[in-house]
Amino acid sequence: MNSIASLSKKLAVIMGITSLATLTSFTHAPKAMSDSIHVDRPFEWTVQIDTKQLKNQFQYNSSELKELVKAKMTYYKMTDEDNKTDYEDLWYAKAKTLGMERHHKLEITQGDAICIKVKHIGEYTSYDEQRASGKAVMKVVLDAAVNKNMIATIKVPMTSFHTIAQEIENYHFSPAPSGSPESPVDSDLNLFLESEPAGLSQSFAHMH
Repeated sequence: MNSIASLSKKLAVIMGITSLATLTSFTHAPKAMSDSIHVDRPFEWTVQIDTKQLKNQFQYNSSELKELVKAKMTYYKMTDEDNKTDYEDLWYAKAKTLGMERHHKLEITQGDAICIKVKHIGEYTSYDEQRASGKAVMKVVLDAAVNKNMIATIKVPMTSFHTIAQEIENYHFSPAPSGSPESPVDSDLNLFLESEPAGLSQSFAHMH
């Protein structure tokens, strides 16, 4: 079994929401989509992940769910940022996936490059929200692979950079020696993580 298939199955087990058909599509996605991408190469689409802590959602005696995190995903073409498409909503509790609601198909042109962008809604971001953000990022990585899209870059708030980086490593990715996608590593899937505002960056290579 190749490492792309291994990654897809690990994602499916952790998220608990990926179908067998999706796994098959991911396994047979072309290797070209995992090639390293240069910093100055434009991306055509952005998938935005807005995370928010939901307090007092299940406040009754028998409930063990005290605080939830909702990750709302939208996507838009870089030439039409005002025209966003609602994609999926994900719910997490203690960074574990509770459920998903899909609003629309991922109608991004196959072969186009994607930027994943994480935004936290609220002044305070908990550790669980940061971890949930990392898991939501990896869900988009899987969906992009199925749709034969390359991930050009992943932009995250600086305050969550290290936690999200650790979540990426949990999916069998290893930090590459250089923090630039201009220094590709021999891997079937490379990711580049950068902070907003700028200051932190890290390349990751999927381990065989």
